[in-house]
Amino acid sequence: MVYKILYGISLIIQFIFVPKFLKAAWPGICTKSRIYKMICSSAFICTGLAAIQISGNSGPYAKFIMIALVFSWFGDLFLHINDSATFFVIGAFSFLVGHVFYIRAYRHAQLKLFGDSPLFTKAELITIAAFLAVMALIMFAALKLRPKALTAPISIYAAVLCSMFIKAVFLGVSILRAGSPIENGAILASLLIVGAALFVISDATLAVITCDEKRATFRLKVVNIVTYFASQVLLASTIMFIK
Repeated sequence: MVYKILYGISLIIQFIFVPKFLKAAWPGICTKSRIYKMICSSAFICTGLAAIQISGNSGPYAKFIMIALVFSWFGDLFLHINDSATFFVIGAFSFLVGHVFYIRAYRHAQLKLFGDSPLFTKAELITIAAFLAVMALIMFAALKLRPKALTAPISIYAAVLCSMFIKAVFLGVSILRAGSPIENGAILASLLIVGAALFVISDATLAVITCDEKRATFRLKVVNIVTYFASQVLLASTIMFIK
């Protein structure tokens, strides 16, 4: 019961401090916004820790998810120190490592639930390539975004992010297809797919905000931040369903 209360408190903290962060961070970074953002980031760490205690799932999957959450915490910290390219690269690298550990967690779940298979199947690789192509067309052809710098690192990050998303989707679909043998499969699949999708939406809106000042509105910033913290909470919550 204590850990269920802690889990609930971690969600309440998000509801309270995400709006406070958005208000403090617009139109620019300040000390108050840094504090509020790290409170929100610490809250999704607490969500993961509470999920471990509620479910008793402390195996490899939980460890990989928690490592991903910790690297995301550092990504939040470095990206919000200031607007310098150095901290941007460090922050982006932290998130990239976080996505690698998310993929590692999904890989562990895949092996545990469905047995041996390649790290990425041919279908997954084709889907990743297609998704990247569509995203590139939307960003560069439709929205006409042009990265101001660091094109190569951003491209690598986008590839890893898309790989994380597609891996989560394929795992979620496999769980849904398996049906009743997997306990609470529909909930788990929903958390995986929606959580990963919200992460992609968050980073896509961040790309628009970063590359196009005319489209960098407060409303878009709200979408960026709300989808981000929601994604971390959902992915942290998957710990309750996979040992």
